[in-house]
Amino acid sequence: MNLMVPTTTTTNASCTMIGVAQSSNTHIRPPLVDSFVTYPKLQIPLLGRITPEWKIVRPLLVTVELDEYGYYIASDDEFCVYGYGKTPSVARKDYIASLIEYYQLIIDREDEPTQALFRHLYSYLQPIISK
Repeated sequence: MNLMVPTTTTTNASCTMIGVAQSSNTHIRPPLVDSFVTYPKLQIPLLGRITPEWKIVRPLLVTVELDEYGYYIASDDEFCVYGYGKTPSVARKDYIASLIEYYQLIIDREDEPTQALFRHLYSYLQPIISK
């Protein structure tokens, strides 16, 4: 039996992700929370040292919200990066790891569109250089 399963929809100023996933798996996990209930969003500004090796040099607003399965999603409107976890803190840490991974993925790309993205990212996220 094929089921049509709505996927998470996120719309903001710079990225939109809308979709429907098809699954032949009849054991799809039902939502743990009511998907028609609006849950409050927590907005966390990041600035300064975020790990021993990385810092945010310009305020970056991260939104943390609860999804329909009871997990927290941390995301931004600047880079369309996200993290998730069972608590807001775990989602925030996963977001930071994803942001750093994004930096590491695009730093060596030589095409101009990617270099423009990297310059924008670098205006927010920078490695801490030890002396």
